[in-house]
This record gives sequence, C-alpha cells and structure tokens, in this order.
Amino acid sequence: MSIARKGGWFTGEYFEEHSSERAFASATVSPEGKRYAPDKLVDVLHVKLDVTFDLGQREIRGRATHTVTPIMDGLKRLVLDCCELTVESVREGSGRALRFGHDGAKLTVFFPKALQRGDRLDVAVEYHGRPRMGLYFTGPSGDYPDTAAQVWSQGQDEDSRYWFPCFDYPNEKATSETVVTVPERWTVVGNGKLLSVKHDKKAGTRVFHHRESTPHVAYLVSIACGEFSKIEEEWHGVPVQYFVKPGEEDKARRSFALTPDMMEHFSRTFGVDYPYEKYSQVVVEDFIFGGMENISATTLIDRCLMDERAALDYEPQDLISHELAHQWFGDLLTCRDWSHAWLNEGFATYSEVIYREHWRGAEDAHQHRLQQMQSYFERDRAERRPIVTKAYTQPIELFDAHIYEKGALVLHMLRYILGDGPFWACVRTYLTAFRGQTVQTEDLMGVIPEVTGKNLEWFFDQWVFGAGFPEYEVAFAWDEDSRVASLTVDQKQKLEGSTGLFRMPVVVRFHGATLVEQTVEIKEAHQTFTFVLDAKPAFVAFDPGCQILKKLTFKQPLQMLKARLSKDPDWFGRVEAAQMLCRDGSAEALDAVGRSLLKDSFWGARAEMAAALGENGSLHARDLLIGALKIKDPKIRRAVVRALGKFRDGDAAAALAPLATKDPSYFVEGEASLALGATREARAFDVLKDNMKKASHLDVIRANACAGLARLRDDRAWPLLRACAAPGGKPQGRVAALRAMALLAKGRDPYRAEVREDLERYLTDPNFFAKFGAMIALEALDEPAAAVAVEAVRFRERDGRLRANSRDIARSLREGKSKGEEMNALRADLEKLREEKRATDDRLSKLESMVKTGDGKGKRGRRKR
Repeated sequence: MSIARKGGWFTGEYFEEHSSERAFASATVSPEGKRYAPDKLVDVLHVKLDVTFDLGQREIRGRATHTVTPIMDGLKRLVLDCCELTVESVREGSGRALRFGHDGAKLTVFFPKALQRGDRLDVAVEYHGRPRMGLYFTGPSGDYPDTAAQVWSQGQDEDSRYWFPCFDYPNEKATSETVVTVPERWTVVGNGKLLSVKHDKKAGTRVFHHRESTPHVAYLVSIACGEFSKIEEEWHGVPVQYFVKPGEEDKARRSFALTPDMMEHFSRTFGVDYPYEKYSQVVVEDFIFGGMENISATTLIDRCLMDERAALDYEPQDLISHELAHQWFGDLLTCRDWSHAWLNEGFATYSEVIYREHWRGAEDAHQHRLQQMQSYFERDRAERRPIVTKAYTQPIELFDAHIYEKGALVLHMLRYILGDGPFWACVRTYLTAFRGQTVQTEDLMGVIPEVTGKNLEWFFDQWVFGAGFPEYEVAFAWDEDSRVASLTVDQKQKLEGSTGLFRMPVVVRFHGATLVEQTVEIKEAHQTFTFVLDAKPAFVAFDPGCQILKKLTFKQPLQMLKARLSKDPDWFGRVEAAQMLCRDGSAEALDAVGRSLLKDSFWGARAEMAAALGENGSLHARDLLIGALKIKDPKIRRAVVRALGKFRDGDAAAALAPLATKDPSYFVEGEASLALGATREARAFDVLKDNMKKASHLDVIRANACAGLARLRDDRAWPLLRACAAPGGKPQGRVAALRAMALLAKGRDPYRAEVREDLERYLTDPNFFAKFGAMIALEALDEPAAAVAVEAVRFRERDGRLRANSRDIARSLREGKSKGEEMNALRADLEKLREEKRATDDRLSKLESMVKTGDGKGKRGRRKR
C-alpha cells in the first residue's frame, strides 16, 4: 500500500500521517498495551461474496459464504468480524438456519453440534448496510459535478469487516470469489480470473463473476465498479489490464507503459514468476491512498495519470512498481501480524529502487534511495521506534517511514553486507519456502544462515528490533614519514531506549595514483584505524555509495574536497564534497561547486549541489544559482529554483519571476512560485495571484502559489486563499490553501481566531484530504483553542489516519497551551527581574554620579561625624 501519511501525499512543498483504540479492532491487547494476533480456531478455505448496490442510498446488500474447517476437535461456534452491518440471516450450506449473535462488531455463529477436525462447512451470511469504511461510493455533487459514479473497496488495514463479514486479520488466507451486480454500462474489476459476465436486459444490469485461486488475506479482497475504458496488453500470456475513466486512455498508456517490463524484471530478479491469472490496475475517483495492492487487481489514485507536460519530469513508476512488487511481498507472502508489516512495505519500497536500477541505472536508483533516507530522518525526528513493535493502538499507526523507507534501507544494507548474489539467493529462497503463507521477521532471518551460513542476528537486533541509526564523526590524519593514514571514528548518537552502538562493516577508499580500498568493522564508541599507503591520498571516501543508513561528519582539507568534487567516481561522494565546500564558504570553494553544478554528469548530483549552495546563503552562492537557471533539465532547474527561495532579495526575485510566470515544466513553475513568495519581494504578489488561476498536474502550480503567498505575508492573499480552500477545487490545492491560511495568520492576533474558525469548518468536509489538511493546518496555526474541535474528529471518524492524527494534534495543541502558559509565566518573571534591574541600575547610576561629583562623599562624611 502506498499510504497517505502525514506530509507524504504530495510532491514539492505540499505534495509527493486517539487516545482510544479503534472500535472493533480484532487483535488482542495485552495489559502492557501491546497487540497480538487473535486466536485462529478455524481455517477459512474459501470466501464467496454475492453483492448488489443501491447507489442512491449508498447501500450494499450481500451474501458472504465462508467455507471453514476446524483447527481442532470440538468447535462449537464461528466468530467473524462484522462492523456496522445488519445481519439478516445465517445459514449452512444445506439451507438450514443457524443461530447467531451480533453485537455490532463480532458475528458469532453457533453450530448445532460441535465440528471435528477435518469437517467442512459452508456458512452463508445475508446482510446489508451503509458502510462508512471499507466500501466507498462516489458520484457527482454540487461542488464536484464531474465526479464519476463508482463503487470501490479498500480493505487494509482492517476495514473489510465494514463491507462484508470476514476473518479480518492477516494471519488467515483463503481463496475468494466475487459476484457483483452493477448497471449495464458499468464494469467490475475484481481479484483473479473473470469467469463470466451475465446480462439482464430487463433489469438493465450486468453480473461480473471473478475468482482468485491463490489464497490471500481478507484485506486484499477488492471490487472496483464504474464506467471504465479498458486497455489490455499481456506478459508471457498473462493479461495486463488498465482501467480508467473514458477519455483518459492516452494518459493510461503513458503512465502504465512500463508495467510488462516491471513484471519481467521482478519475475527474473525475485526468482518467482508473477503468480496470478492476470494483473489489473484500476484508477478510481477520490481514492484515499496512493495505491493498494489488492491481489492481482491494484487500485490507484488518479495522480498516477499524467499528460505530456507532466511527463517531462513526473514519474509515477515508483508508485506503480511499489504496488506491483506487493503482488509478491504482501500478497503471495503476507505479514503474520501487523508488527511485522515491514516485510510487506519494506520490500515493496525497496523494489522501487530495484526497478529504477534496471530502468534508469545505478546512479538514479541511488538517488531515490537517498530520498528515502531523508524521509526516514524526518520521521525519526518526530518519533523514534523500532521497525518491529507491538506497542501500537491502531495498525495504521505502524504504516510510516519506519516500515516503508527504513525497511527498504535495511534491505539495502543486508544486500551490501551479503553481496548481490547471496542476497538475491536469500530472497528467492524466502519467497519459495513461504509461498502462499504468512510470515514474520524470524522467517527471513532463518533463511540467511540456511543459504549463506552467516548468522546476522546482530544485524536484525540493531536495525529491525532496535531503533535509530549511527551518527559518525570521522577525522583523517596523514603521517608523511611513516606513510600511514589514520581514521578516527566516533559514534555520537545518543544511547538511550532501543538505540545503542551499531556494528557495521564500512568501506574506506583512498584515491590517489592507485586506489586502495579496505573494509573496517565499526562497533565501538571510539576507534582508530591505520592504513599503510604508498603516498598521501588525493582524497578519502568513508562508506562510498552511502550504503549505510547514517549521518556523517567528516572534515577534510579544502584541497582534498576540491579533488573529490571533480574526481570521485561516486556521485554522492561529489555531493558530500560540495556540501562541505559550501560550509567552508570561501569564494574558491563556492566557485568549485558552481562549476560542478553546471557540468556534473549526473542530474541528481547537480540537484544536491544546488541545495548546498542554497544552504550557504551568501550573495556569491545566490549569483552562482542565478547563473544555473539556464540548465535545461527540469529536475535540476527545479532544485536551483528551490535553492533560490532561500534568498530574500530583489535579484533572486527578478530571476525567479519569469520561471514562475511560464516554464515548460509544471513543477518548475510551481517551485518558482513558492520560491518567489519566499523572497518577500512586492513584485511577487501579482505573479502568484495569476498562478492561483492555473490548472496543472497535481494542482502543483496553484498549491505552491498558495505556499508562496503565505511566505509573502501580504494581506491581499486572504480572499485568494479562502477561494482556493473552498469545495470544488482539487484536494492538493485545497490542502495547500488551508495550510497557507494558517501560516499567514500564525502569530498575528487580528487573524488567528478568525482563521481558526475557518479551518475548523473544514474538519467536517466530505473530502478526506480536506479534513486531514484542516487538522495539519490547525497544528501549524498553533492555536490551543482548536484542540477541542480537532479531538472531536476521532469520535466521529472511522479512518485510522484521521483518528490517530486527531489524537496527536489535539495533544500537541494542548501541550502548546501548557508550554505557552509556562512561557507566559517565565516572561512575567523575566519582566519583573528586568524592572528590578532597571531600578537597581537607576539607583547605581545615581550613586555613581554622586560619587563622581563628590556630593556623596560630603554627605557620607557628615553622617560619619
């Protein structure tokens, strides 16, 4: 699943997250607050769903038939998750009615006599309901008249129970069938093979019958129903299908063209051919995630579809490859309980890197991996925890950068330690040995010594069951007489909680007339390593290729940095040199970076160099960036524009304005809008006002214009932002406008209360993203009075992301109030002390004056006499 985590939906500035547990969660909660998988007393062999819809009432009516067999003798009842549905009847296969009880969360079916191990029984549940989760109805409305009428499901994490009775936990797998009746013009995209389509001309309906023959968990059961155009290719005889709204066929071909190549590459790399009857990708309206890997039938958000202009520098392939990789990791093999969800998401996220390596080359894959590293660092700053933990309230809370990005980075480090051949041999053995099963981390760990003979328990203890990462400080020294180089390495991370010292093999590479490479093992807080060399190296690389998840401080002489900037074959080594040269800040150092920005062979290196110049912040760095605006590659140009946003002066604004007005790239134009606003130059307002009217992919221009207006701090922006936030616009622009309103009002008493009331109204907006955006905006506004309205979200919403963020943001606002009150008291004490100091200073000044003039001496002398 590609999930909408806090800060993770969008690209650029705004593009591309509970104090009580979710009601009806099925996992067992221990007294210590840890969650464990529920008991599994039956084996569900097959699930068949026969459903129809009342589109006007947004209601489902269905029959769910489970074929079950007991795990042990003496089974007297079957318990299914069944939330907010009305159960009409329960019958066994022969048609005999079965006694049942339903408390709104659990459906308990009682058997006439106890079942014995080996018995099989069909249990059919007739039900209806108006789901608030799990199944979603879309259609035209007053604000969105062009929204297509559709019905689609979304089961992960534990939401399938809201649209059909089921065993809704990932430690149970079954084959499935869906029989779905829809209007005549509609198509149903379902799991597995399409067995039949039956027409009822009298009723004006069609019935689609799909069957998935590979056992899978309940959250992967999927239906997507609506009026779709279908584009079909094949991969080795397997149908490869793309379903989109009519009129979007060209976008679909453009976006999904690489899917067969991905299937080929993953099948070859993973050692297991794509395992299902077909592969479908369906784009639906108002999808609440980026994508969902329903078995053989992925559901995707419409942001993956791109026009020709977006295709200049927008690549949906990471999302598409991520969901495809899940067909192996997450679908064929599924985490046994949510605490091991990184086995699903870490592998899928690393597969983005794996496909980029094949598609774009090693450097591009490396650049994508470093972006994942930055995403993880950002999340780690907010919350540090192990990848595997049972301490959570709702499963959705685990779906963050710890299991996605850090999970991917851990797999890369495992590949680095084992080597390519042994690593992929382990992956293939893991997939083959546990095919069709549920898994936990120990299963992957056990494969490694079986295949390689190596015991890597220490690796998993620190990276998966432990938290954090090493922070290295490295110093280089050279002894000319003995021709000995020495490296002193200190681990500076704070040792607390689950974060300890890290043991890692690290490559050290000395570049000179000859290249010398050695591997050292770092495992202590302080270590010194010596190396006998023929001559002093031109430069030194510590962990070339940045294989290790780490932060590094490595100070080197200016000449060594310049040599590395121009000669290091590793592009990230060149970037590290550029970053350190920009910290040096001399004209010589900055000029060297400026030259590399214009000519380096890899676009990712040039983008990072632009960022380093932006962080330097000097006028010299600004001029070098202005000179780089002529670069044709839009991805590099976008980075240059972003860096220029660090400068608040007229020259930067004058250089940015033409790109904010018009650029071949949506994303450069959007980034220039944000950067132009950040300069605080008066000329920016008219440009940003015009850009608020521009349509673009992901609404990126309008959204970044909103962000630019917030930074410009011009009160003429209020009506523009309020209009953009209103229903009717794209969610990306609306979210950006809501946050811009908060930033524009923050710390400005005449506006804070009014904006708080505006934002609170959006907490009940029908659009998921608008609700989420309103909460994030209220957090940015930092107005404690909003805590009550924010906390109310978790009582009326079912979505776990809304509930979790409602809890956390309300707590943050209250803590802010408490801290604010504490700060006010401190300010009062400080002012009192200042008053006392002023009085003392006045008294001291008068006494000094008296002493200086002699008046004091005379008076004191008389007193003495």
